[in-house]
Amino acid sequence: MRPQAFTLRPQFDALINVLEPDEPVAEVAMGCVFDDTERENSLRGFLRAVREATATGVIALTPRRLIHVPRRLPSSPTRVQWYRDVIDVKSRTGNSLLLVLMRCNVQINISAPGKASETALTYIKDRIGP
Repeated sequence: MRPQAFTLRPQFDALINVLEPDEPVAEVAMGCVFDDTERENSLRGFLRAVREATATGVIALTPRRLIHVPRRLPSSPTRVQWYRDVIDVKSRTGNSLLLVLMRCNVQINISAPGKASETALTYIKDRIGP
């Protein structure tokens, strides 16, 4: 009996369903996204954030937004973050970024391996301006 291989086909199908017909994808990486405030507000939120962080999915950068399709489909929804709602993006220790949003006390943590996080940092900073 062969071990079941991890396939990204459901994630790419879900990504295609979210994209607009004229929306190009600039970068695609494996990674995870979770809301830091969920983690800080309660033990349940913390455990959910840890569980989601271990479930690496597909992160796509387009000219207008970041799209994260989690590995656990359909139980975890696709997350869309518009750059117009981002105040700042910061590099964190490890291979992660922190998006600071306009809504008070809401931060999105993005973890992507190696150069993917550096590429995402530059790309997002270019979109949100100085």
